[in-house]
Amino acid sequence: MYWVPYFKSRVLGDITAGDIDGFISFMGDKELSPSRKNQVILARTKPLRWAFSKGKIETDPTRGHVLFSGEAAEKQILSPTAAAAIFRVD
Repeated sequence: MYWVPYFKSRVLGDITAGDIDGFISFMGDKELSPSRKNQVILARTKPLRWAFSKGKIETDPTRGHVLFSGEAAEKQILSPTAAAAIFRVD
């Protein structure tokens, strides 16, 4: 959803560290939590690392990048009383 529009039809071996930096900046503009941004980034950087480790690409463009940080949103958990009130059938 985010990678394809950004990288279009580029092949793995053409992606550089600068491209990854640009993508991380691109993700910084999105209205997503830091953890979600990192999930999106890692979903494609892990395959790039694998491709490098297996000799499929010459350089590892993922090395040295800093991901997003921040506190995760606090989860709102209903108390047993509130949950019972919501699901009660009259």
